[in-house]
Amino acid sequence: MANPAVNPHFRYVFENSPIGMSLVSRDGARFQVNRAMADFLGYTVEEIIGTDLCSPSPDDDALVESEHLRKMVIDGEIDTYRKVRRYRRKDGRIVKGELFVTLARDVAGNPEYFIAQIVEITDLAYTDTISQQLTTAVDALAESVVLCDADDRIVFCNKLFHDHNRPVVEYLEPGTPYKSFLCAIVDAGLVPDARGREEQWLHERLEQRRNPEGPFVLLRQDGLWLLMHEQRLPDGGTMLIATDISKLRQAEQAAKDSEIRLRDAIEAMSEGFAVYDSDERLVICNEPYRKTLPRIAALGMLTPGTKLEDILQAGIENGFVPSIYDSAEDYLEKRLRAFRHPTGPIEYETTAGQWVRFEERKTSDGGTVGIRTDITARKITEEQLRQAQKMEAVGQLTGGVAHDFNNLLGVIVGNLEFLEDSIGNDLEQQEMIGIALRAALHGAELTSRLLAFSRKQPLRPVAVDLNAILHGMTDLLQRTLGEMITVHTRPFADLKLAKIDPGQLETALLNLAVNARHAMPDGGQLTIETGNVELDQEYAEKHAEVEPGMYAILAVSDTGVGMSSDILAHAFDPFYTTKGVGEGSGLGLSMVHGFVKQSGGHVSIYSEQGKGTTVKLYFPETKAEGQPGHENTKMRAIPRGAGETVLIVEDDDSLRELAVKIVSGLGYKVEAFPDGPSAIAFVDEGAEIDVLFTDMVLPHGMNGVALAKAASERRPGLRVLYTSGYTQNAIVHNGVIDEGIKLLGKPYRRGEVAKRLREILERKG
Repeated sequence: MANPAVNPHFRYVFENSPIGMSLVSRDGARFQVNRAMADFLGYTVEEIIGTDLCSPSPDDDALVESEHLRKMVIDGEIDTYRKVRRYRRKDGRIVKGELFVTLARDVAGNPEYFIAQIVEITDLAYTDTISQQLTTAVDALAESVVLCDADDRIVFCNKLFHDHNRPVVEYLEPGTPYKSFLCAIVDAGLVPDARGREEQWLHERLEQRRNPEGPFVLLRQDGLWLLMHEQRLPDGGTMLIATDISKLRQAEQAAKDSEIRLRDAIEAMSEGFAVYDSDERLVICNEPYRKTLPRIAALGMLTPGTKLEDILQAGIENGFVPSIYDSAEDYLEKRLRAFRHPTGPIEYETTAGQWVRFEERKTSDGGTVGIRTDITARKITEEQLRQAQKMEAVGQLTGGVAHDFNNLLGVIVGNLEFLEDSIGNDLEQQEMIGIALRAALHGAELTSRLLAFSRKQPLRPVAVDLNAILHGMTDLLQRTLGEMITVHTRPFADLKLAKIDPGQLETALLNLAVNARHAMPDGGQLTIETGNVELDQEYAEKHAEVEPGMYAILAVSDTGVGMSSDILAHAFDPFYTTKGVGEGSGLGLSMVHGFVKQSGGHVSIYSEQGKGTTVKLYFPETKAEGQPGHENTKMRAIPRGAGETVLIVEDDDSLRELAVKIVSGLGYKVEAFPDGPSAIAFVDEGAEIDVLFTDMVLPHGMNGVALAKAASERRPGLRVLYTSGYTQNAIVHNGVIDEGIKLLGKPYRRGEVAKRLREILERKG
């Protein structure tokens, strides 16, 4: 290394300069010192030779600083280092000077040595005090601060700025180019936004410093959010103030998360929900709300910021005016008034047949919450309930009427049969009696239908294959319908069994076929098909009395005239008919409906005018062993008695007299009483009795079952035959006759009485 001191001119300036000067080797040691430098530090020249250019210093990091500045100068980052720093004199006093370090190079441009100069700062105590006060004040700020000079070199950083940048604290020394600091934080991975685009980020950031346009936000890798303010200083320097907004960002994120959760909760609501602000603008609404306003939603009007009046006007222009309003003007006026001054919920039916319950409530900030609920299912259920209650009321009435009519018809039928036996071969009188008997039996059939409708007919269900019933009735149905109507059957191969009364099912199927014939006066096609179907919970919730599960289905379809919606609504009502006077009783579908319901099943009907009607009968699946169908039990001869004693109990005088006449005429001994107590008194006298033939409904608090129990206790093994025109829960539960019970329905004929008495008497056990 060349020694510049050999140059006499340089040596003269060096020795006589009032500014402290020293020549420093590349390893940081002073090898030449002038008198001004020695005087400033309070040492002799010889004592300073060989010391580090930053010593003697009261700071512990003097050597680190020396190494750092030499590295920057030698690496070419800077040519001159400048810093105001403190030195400890030999007498212990602290002095302050501004240090200038310049790199000297040889003719080839290679670094040779440093020239270090120290300019003493006057009024050190006052300046130091002011500096300390300013430093203390800036360090106390809640913001981090960094100052740079006109060359964009760091001049000062407060304590908080150091704390925020501890991983690169060595790049915060005064004199360090701010660009070096930016490169350091990028290399240290402190700026997630710069990853993968480091050069671009640095370019953008430096450009931003040259032309500050306003605050910006910087996210640090450690989760620190900083709001940065940069501004130019009058001397060309730059001041950057960074505010920690992490808590604010966390609060904002928490608010966003809360808003997301709130939106998710609103969307998850089954009710339609909407919020309007105090300016009547929509803030938020969920999907169920939009579904109750499908036309308006399709127009894109249900978006945040849209005014309610504009939403209403768009709906009016597209034909959306609820039926409860007289006109579009009336709708707009009343709707806005109700929105501004809510009075309570309203319900209305839309033009699409949807029922909506609508309610609005004001909020504390002047806004409005709207709740819209699709109540279509509820309205359907309510209508089904009203219909069921109406049918139940009519059923109670018809059941009671049927009971009395059966007694009357029983007397008529029985006496006509006796009269028929007594006239001999008078053909004219036989014809007259036959006509009367047929009329009475027709009345009995109508009464049976009334009982079927009211679900009060006694059933004897067995596990039945609907395909077998259908197969056995096809020929009968074709003969009944005539040649102009073609009958098609479509049996399902793997059909589930259903537990039903096969005789009642045949009657129901025949009724449906006859109804179809009336709907096809010019001929057509009747299709009967079977199948399996599962009615799920959703279906059950929409249809009263339906239990979820597997069902066997029997569907009867015609190609007739069909029914309007008004007629369809009354299809199952008793005595409701569209046929002419004398062409029908209006009990066919009512009987079918009652029978299926009593069997635990479900009926549905679908019809379109001009296209035909389909009636579907659903019967619950059963696991019991099946039977082929309904057994024909017609008897060929009337069996007679052999002198056995029959105790008859019947409260209707005429019917009791007829029963006595029938039973005694069959070869039995007969005792008859009008009620249970008198019959029990007779038993208590010790009379021998073989059969108790009793009505179910009796006066004086003792019905047929109670009578049979009391008599059996006195006469163990007593045979009992019940008769009734109206079932009671005593022997019929859920429409099914109890096991082992013998029941003869009213009105009964002589042959039926004879057959049942012999069956009971000849039964073993």
